[in-house]
Amino acid sequence: MDANGARFWQLADAAHWRAGEHVRWDAACGALTLASERRLDTPVDAAAQALATAALDEVPRAVDAAQGVARWSADISAVVVRSTLPGEVLLLSPAQTPTDLCVDGDGVFHAVLPDGVLMHDLRGRFEDAMVDAPAGFTPWRAAAVAGEGGLWLLERGSGRIARLSGRPMPVTTPPRAAYAPGVFRPQPENCRPPRMDLVEGPVLDAGEQALAIAACNGVLGVLAWNAGFQPRLHVRRDGAWAAPVALADARYAYTLAWFDGGRIAVRLPGRREAPAFEPGADGGPLLPLGTVYPLPAGTPEAPFAHRLDGPPQLPQADGGAEPLLPLSRRFLAPAGAARHWRMVGSGDSAQLDAQLLDSGQSATVWHRLFAEASIPEGCGFVVWLAATAGNAPPADDDGAWQPHAFGQDVAALAGDALTRETPRAAWERGPSELPNHPGLARWTPQRGRRGLFSVLIQAGTQRVRRLVGRFLWVRVQLWGNVRSAPEIAALRAYAGRFDYVDQYLPRLYRESLFGALAQSPGEELRRLGANLPALVAELDAGTLPAALAAGFGAAGLPPA
Repeated sequence: MDANGARFWQLADAAHWRAGEHVRWDAACGALTLASERRLDTPVDAAAQALATAALDEVPRAVDAAQGVARWSADISAVVVRSTLPGEVLLLSPAQTPTDLCVDGDGVFHAVLPDGVLMHDLRGRFEDAMVDAPAGFTPWRAAAVAGEGGLWLLERGSGRIARLSGRPMPVTTPPRAAYAPGVFRPQPENCRPPRMDLVEGPVLDAGEQALAIAACNGVLGVLAWNAGFQPRLHVRRDGAWAAPVALADARYAYTLAWFDGGRIAVRLPGRREAPAFEPGADGGPLLPLGTVYPLPAGTPEAPFAHRLDGPPQLPQADGGAEPLLPLSRRFLAPAGAARHWRMVGSGDSAQLDAQLLDSGQSATVWHRLFAEASIPEGCGFVVWLAATAGNAPPADDDGAWQPHAFGQDVAALAGDALTRETPRAAWERGPSELPNHPGLARWTPQRGRRGLFSVLIQAGTQRVRRLVGRFLWVRVQLWGNVRSAPEIAALRAYAGRFDYVDQYLPRLYRESLFGALAQSPGEELRRLGANLPALVAELDAGTLPAALAAGFGAAGLPPA
């Protein structure tokens, strides 16, 4: 509450913005901004399809904690390793050609074979062991389980998943016969022998085939193609599979890798970069992020290499692997919108989920809007406000919505959404309108661009500009220039201000228009605006202009 008795309601958190299009909440900056996204051209292409299909037959490589890279050498039918030392060394010679190579978090190397998994301990704690696959299950791709060791195994096409767990007995364990007859020994000797068990997998649609699997921080992802070679991502969190999401503009994506922050990267045939996506909770199609991850020169068309931590690794022509790193350049959505409510469900069962701005009084006059924002050159945003007596927001095309413009360049960006009567926000010198408050924004104020902005809440197209109602509804439209975007750390709306006109001045000075008449457009002002200089000249001369006289009655007063 300020010195005039006005209270404020605030939107300043990710949870406050319940719905949006092409926007995101930047946790690092604590602000609402445009999403990092772009569009890619991935048309139907038989050559690209052939490249992707051939890449699926390549055996993925494995990178261990010491950055040694294991790969399958078809020339000698063996697994060879390249490290920081010159040359390659032989690691394993399995009897069959593996379909995947992987090192888990416990330092155990796995070669995935058609009938099982060959385990080889890089620290020599146990002898090589073969783990048979369950009956009818053919392991094809693998993903390491974080921390505890073991593997997730994917069957090609069907999407069935198995979990490899357990360890063979250490070589230092004496044989059972070495113990005296009276010495207690567990039965069986190894209480956690290596085994492979089927677990619940994703539900694939008819014609959908699973291609890749990846895991990170307890989250499991499966990449699949539908009948049109469009990729879909199936994600398993906390033991449950979420609804699949489509990856837009990623036709023929054939491999998958997680970043530590929850993003994923895929590879597209013939493209010299790896598009990234960020799975969310809304379940809608995911657009490629605006961050560009170029492929190192000489990267062959093959799946990502398995690694224990760090960024995804890309196989190289020399037998090694290189990390996937981003460019400093990014692309942002050109425009977006956000609101503090959404409808959950559909039809008669739909429920309102909102961060309500509820004054508690139906006669509340909403007074002023403050925004802690950063508005770079060529950017801007418009805050649409509407007040209602009930807790139901107006439709987007309802005339109750009133625009309030922020930014020096917003007029050119918003187009016809703004008129001459639209209120424009002004930059304030202080970091916050609250006394002795440093503000919520994390940037340094800059005149006209960053800091605190304020605007008087008003219905610019009505004869009476007061915005009255118990509930205030907020919609925000943002525009950027692809490289930069506005950032909104907080919006605060004040209401209940002490009205000195109503409290101290005679009734002559109080508002006399209410209801539908007050909300009607100011047609007379617009009609007279073009002739305003001439009207002022006639008034200065002491005569009543005919244009004004037409709007008055015989007594010289406005008609009742």
